[in-house]
Amino acid sequence: AANPESALLVQKARVGKLKQSNSRDAAAIAAIRSEVERLKSGLPDRVDVFFVLSSLEEIAGNTAAAEAVLRAAVKECTDACQAEVELARFLARTARVDLAIEAARGACERSPDRPAAWVARAEIELDAGKIDEARATLEKGRDACGEGAGAREISLKLAALYLRQDRVADAVKRLDGLIKQDGSDAGARIALISVHMSRRDWVAAQNAIGELKKIEGEQGPLWRFQQARLWLMGEDWKSRAKEIDELLTRVIAADPDWDEAAFELGLLCERLGEWSRAEAVYRRALASHIQSEGLVGRLMNVLERVGKVDETKSLLDMIPPDSAMSDFYQLRVALVTGDLDQAIA
Repeated sequence: AANPESALLVQKARVGKLKQSNSRDAAAIAAIRSEVERLKSGLPDRVDVFFVLSSLEEIAGNTAAAEAVLRAAVKECTDACQAEVELARFLARTARVDLAIEAARGACERSPDRPAAWVARAEIELDAGKIDEARATLEKGRDACGEGAGAREISLKLAALYLRQDRVADAVKRLDGLIKQDGSDAGARIALISVHMSRRDWVAAQNAIGELKKIEGEQGPLWRFQQARLWLMGEDWKSRAKEIDELLTRVIAADPDWDEAAFELGLLCERLGEWSRAEAVYRRALASHIQSEGLVGRLMNVLERVGKVDETKSLLDMIPPDSAMSDFYQLRVALVTGDLDQAIA
């Protein structure tokens, strides 16, 4: 018999494929459900088995059944915290914010030393516009989690939230503190680089990139990407176009799934008027990130620019139907293709 762990990974991949294609193929869903239920007996108390089953119900549009599976996971699995976090995220996805926050709060109370619970709760609060509550959640979580990688993750989220509230000095102070604790912390340096870029403090950003390069080494992809971003934001970007191109091309070669790098390279091509290459960059990236709305939007821009407006219709399938931008893209395509009846429907 096949190893249950390996067999479960195969079913997870099949679920991922269904999600990626926005498919509700009843036969495929039933087949995966049957196989996962069979595997469940050999993987007792495994929270991810419940997650796969819940995902199948969600794909099929059975919201109540999906929720029931997650609530069963909270009761039956040893890692009830992870189950409760997933339940909270599900409730948030299905527009039941108060219940989502309640579930996330329960996870924090159940396992106060688990950073994932605090981060999930704060993200749900933030998405609901409860910025002060989210900040308070992260601050409480930082204190509860003590030292370690989890606490650092919370501190990074907290710094990002300070920025959102225009508390730049607080954000910089927190990031500087993380860097002093661990000079090899690339995540804190990248966040600090973004702060400097947002403030258009090019010298500070360049210095921080230099420090990141020392951590990674000459061949590191992170500093290359940040350097390309910085140069592309500068007034003299055109004189550095070849260098920017080389940096981003090497980053993408090392990690073809890095959609942000593809976004920046495509933007460079657009600025240079290299429309065919920009289209190729976006299409290649979308082959891996079929639901990246940012890439879809950029590709639409290029297709409209070169007169391939009819091809924009095929891109609508790449926008998740529950996306807040779905209606916008539908209207945009209707207008550029001259489908006025659809535009005013």
